[in-house]
Formats: sequence, C-alpha cells, structure tokens
Amino acid sequence: HLSIRRQRQMCIRDRAGVGCPGRPKSVAYDLAGRVSVAETWSADDVLRIGTPAAEPRLTDGFYREAGGAAEPFLWSKAEAEIAFSWDAVAPRVAILDAAPYLGVKNQSVEVLLNGTAVEHLVMNSLRQRYRIGLPAAAQKGGDNRLRFVFRAAASPTDADPSSLDRRQLAAAFY
Repeated sequence: HLSIRRQRQMCIRDRAGVGCPGRPKSVAYDLAGRVSVAETWSADDVLRIGTPAAEPRLTDGFYREAGGAAEPFLWSKAEAEIAFSWDAVAPRVAILDAAPYLGVKNQSVEVLLNGTAVEHLVMNSLRQRYRIGLPAAAQKGGDNRLRFVFRAAASPTDADPSSLDRRQLAAAFY
C-alpha cells in the first residue's frame, strides 16, 4: 500500500511514465442544476411532491406518473390530500408551491385541515408559492390530513381533441 504522494514521486522517476496516474481530478456538481434529484434536509417538515420520499404521504388525488420535467411535480385531481404526522398541536404555516392546470381559468382552491376549512386561495395563472395558515385548533396529535378542493379541473382533450390524455387535471404540485 502506497500513499498517493509516494506513488507520484515514484512516477516522476519513471522515465517511461507507464502506469503513472495523472493529476488528481476534482469533481464539481452544479447543485442548483441537480435540485430535482437532491435530498432536502430541514428542521421544518419539507415535502417535495414528485419525489420518492413524498409518495407515502400523498393519500389521495394525485396522478403518480413521472412528470418528465427538470423539477419533479405531480398533477392533482379536483381533490387531493396529503398526510402529516405531528407529535404536538401548535400553530403552523404551510407553503404550497403550485400552478393551476392551464386548461382551467380563474382556478381557486379550498384548503381543509382535518375537515376544517383553513384557507381559500385564488391561484395565479402561473406557478407561485402560497402561504396557508394551519391553526392549532384544526390540528391533532398524530395523523393530520391537508385536503385541497379545487374549483374546477379540465382534460387535455378539451384543448386538443386528438390528445389521448383524458385525465381531469386541476393543478401541478411541486
């Protein structure tokens, strides 16, 4: 066993240079460009929709196909639900990163926490982050369900009759 330094010294003496390693290569990753496959660590509960880690918490209303985009997302149906588990009841805030399906104009969504309406959002026509207050009064220790009830959903066949995609889409969740 020779250290890298010792091997390099031996190669300098070897005039033929056979078997000598080149200069050490450094590896650099553009982390911003690889965000779609990066793991996320946070003291907060972060759920990146469209990643394998999010899958068990998507309880209802999501189409689970690969998005095929640089950043993962999933399409939701007219109603969708996400599960959270909290040890204690405490005031919380959720940040939803979403975009309405382009086939639905003036999209809005009613947000319910464990069956209690906590927010009504009028969505922008493009992707945006929305703040959702999660009051302690609507929470419970353990399993909590955040449900999204959209005003409307539309099918890609509405815009293009030749499309084979007949799903009813309400919004893209990131």
